[in-house]
Parts: sequence; structure tokens; C-alpha cells
Amino acid sequence: MNDESASIRASGSAAATTCLNTAGGEGWLAAGDAVATFDPVSSQGMLSAAYTGMRAGEALLRARTGTREWFDEYSQAVSRMFVGYLAQRLSCYRYE
Repeated sequence: MNDESASIRASGSAAATTCLNTAGGEGWLAAGDAVATFDPVSSQGMLSAAYTGMRAGEALLRARTGTREWFDEYSQAVSRMFVGYLAQRLSCYRYE
């Protein structure tokens, strides 16, 4: 081992599973890691970020109609995605 490699230190940070109680509000809409985070072992982060980004874009296009249906549908889509993830995570970790 050389002197340079002896000075390298490992570090880490929390990688909690989280989901906002609401996916948006007056003048804002959360997508990607802003709306939900996932256990890195699940490999769901990139897929979920792309999915919520796509759904948020669709919701914003629909927002131009002036109704709030778009927000309710987006919020429900995020909730279904997260509940599905939680069930999958429980199934996976059950075997530990």
C-alpha cells in the first residue's frame, strides 16, 4: 500500500425511502427525487424519476384546460407507483 491510498477515507450518507404527502400545490409540482426516493438496492430511482417526469409533463399540459383533474390524476399515479414499490421492497427484504 502506498502513502496516497492510505489517506483515502470512505464516507456515506442516508439513502432513505421517502414520498411527499402531496405531489404539488399552488404553482408547483414535484417529480423525480423531489417527489419520492427509493432504496438504492431496489434500482428504482432512475426508472421512477423518468416515469414521474413524464407524468408531470402530461399533467402540466392538461393543466392548461383550467380544471384540477390533472393534479388529482398525477397525485394518484405517484401514490400507486410508491405503494407498488413498497410492496415489492417488502417482498424482496422478506427473504433476508
